Amino acid sequence: MLVAAHGSRTVGLGVAADNPEAARLYRRLGYVVRVQRYVDRWTWVDQDGVEREEAEQTSFLVKSLPAAQASGERAT
Repeated sequence: MLVAAHGSRTVGLGVAADNPEAARLYRRLGYVVRVQRYVDRWTWVDQDGVEREEAEQTSFLVKSLPAAQASGERAT
């Protein structure tokens, strides 16, 4: 896992509020909700060169890595 190779002991990700299936999947994989709801904002440039801004209700989930993965080794 790339984050483990850099010495991280946890990994996190944002899941859009309108994607409950993804949230259920990540919880089954061991992720827990760290921040229930926040607004994630980002900008992007469309094909005409116009900068667009997006905002989305999001939850932030985290997962602790096993000790072997946190040290960069493969878990068995």
